[in-house]
Amino acid sequence: MIDEKSLTSEIKNIFPAEKYEKSAGKKERIVFSDPRYKAFTLDKRNFHPIETAKRERNICFIDGSNVEIMGGSNFSLAMIRVSAVFFQGNRHIDTKKDEFFALSNVKVDGDKIFYSTKIIGSQIIRDFSLYSFDETMKEGLFRFRISKSGECARKYAELAMAEKIICNMKKDDFIV
Repeated sequence: MIDEKSLTSEIKNIFPAEKYEKSAGKKERIVFSDPRYKAFTLDKRNFHPIETAKRERNICFIDGSNVEIMGGSNFSLAMIRVSAVFFQGNRHIDTKKDEFFALSNVKVDGDKIFYSTKIIGSQIIRDFSLYSFDETMKEGLFRFRISKSGECARKYAELAMAEKIICNMKKDDFIV
């Protein structure tokens, strides 16, 4: 059973006190500076056990990494790896991976600057383009750094890997 006070105490050790809000008569909750995120009160009633299945479930863990190999203000070359590791119970049964490069450069269209990313060697994602002042990615008032294109390629590949895998999964299987 999860002890709510212990969990709250551990979270306080991770996050600084100024990120907490305590209203009169309300429980503590984390406050995010980004208005797109909504905090929920940690409550043990929101945690539920995973029901036992009639068969041993398959669990797939998907994770990726990206590193910028070289870059400048107008280009970025990143290497990306995404892996899916499958277990049945606690036994490893399979691994799938996709390794590729993402080469991004600046493209100007009228008065707008885009980051065009060419994907080299991936089996699961394709080229894409990002507007440098995208509201969800810009840094304060400024356009985001072109090096973030590699991070976007990794996230895109993680989702594409999950989409590819989910078609072969059975009821009660998990992707983490």
